[in-house]
Amino acid sequence: MLKKNSLLILLTLAFVSCKKQIPNTIDPDDKTKPIIKIDTNILSGYWIGVKNPNTSKAIYFDANHSGLALWNGTAGDALINWRFSNDSTLQSLGGLFPLKKLTRDSLVFEVDKKISRYFRVATPSTPYLISTIIPSMEYSPNSLTSDSEGNIYITQTFGILKVLKNTSNSSRWVDDILNPLGLAIDPSGDLLYCAGSYLKKVDKLSKAVTTLMSPGKPVIDNVPYKESSLGNPKEIAVDHEGNIYVVDEARVRMIEKKTGMIKTIIGAKDYTGQKFNPSPISALDIWLAPTKLSVDKDANLYICDGINNCIWKYNLDGKIRVIAGDGKQGYSGDGDIGTNAQLNYPSGVAVDDLGNVFISDIGNAVIRKLSSSDNKISTIAGYGKQTGHGPDYYNARISGLGGLGSLAAKANGDIIFIQNGGLLFGAGPKKIRKLTLNN
Repeated sequence: MLKKNSLLILLTLAFVSCKKQIPNTIDPDDKTKPIIKIDTNILSGYWIGVKNPNTSKAIYFDANHSGLALWNGTAGDALINWRFSNDSTLQSLGGLFPLKKLTRDSLVFEVDKKISRYFRVATPSTPYLISTIIPSMEYSPNSLTSDSEGNIYITQTFGILKVLKNTSNSSRWVDDILNPLGLAIDPSGDLLYCAGSYLKKVDKLSKAVTTLMSPGKPVIDNVPYKESSLGNPKEIAVDHEGNIYVVDEARVRMIEKKTGMIKTIIGAKDYTGQKFNPSPISALDIWLAPTKLSVDKDANLYICDGINNCIWKYNLDGKIRVIAGDGKQGYSGDGDIGTNAQLNYPSGVAVDDLGNVFISDIGNAVIRKLSSSDNKISTIAGYGKQTGHGPDYYNARISGLGGLGSLAAKANGDIIFIQNGGLLFGAGPKKIRKLTLNN
């Protein structure tokens, strides 16, 4: 009996001794055991309020950039730098916030004499850092692309800008009063763009501009492209063979490199009675509102559809299917396959060399990624609120992406994109920004 009691006493003492040695694990209601020192390694990361576990209300501490900082998604772009008032209290412009408890799974601190409790949430599986390439543009950018060397080209009012690789140095590369829209790089490195009802090419060395298609001819198919005109071109793409794809009204037309013939490859002539069908028999049977295009290394074409809130994938065999979006407007589906997700007016699409598809989901103010490995979709930038521009060199998942525009994938894996103003279609700085994988 004595041995049993002795063993029980020893185990109790050992437990108490171990408990005292664990840092930042005191009971928040125990006033006699304050936190002696904050462990910033434990504090770093995402936390969600216990009373309102909504990801848009997450706070984020980061001990790796500019000291310690807090990000509150519901406060727009309010980035508050926090400093240590002492080893156990955080201080900001809002006052002092004594920490009551801090473990790897639980964060408790005092705000206005009230206790706020948060619990740990996992960081995104593929975190991206966000940064700014051009902080302010004179005119609103429309579209952008990148060449094999990493230079960036941007269409905007009255012309095209060129940004030298790895810099923010931009210069007017082409003047055009017709306000260029879509642009693409062909296999030889020349730049193609559409403006008004024109399709033009810019020589990469001399910058000489050649008109490939102009108005004044009938808008007809199955003829040499020089014998036809474009109706209202908005966006273009070029594959590795030199075939040109043009968003023209509510269809996609193709200029075949080998024959020089132009034809419609996607979009029905008659929309009467048409309904959303994610797996149509023919690409010429679908009703869609194409906004942006992208093409991968195998010449598969990806199309943003603003009416059906989806992304289509088309191959040269004429087969087309939806790969992201269920046809309904909304914001859901992260972690599920792309066709079970909901998008809100997607207006930008890009494909990297690994086949991952990136979507500018502008109605939701987020950038989403469709993984080539499992066809699952996730949000990699933005938190679903139409707030302004989040800070640089922070996790993109908690950055404001109001006024989101089109995007493109660079050869090095970066995703470049447009932000027009601080709100959707609102005023504010017009920026070119990028996402970089945080390896």
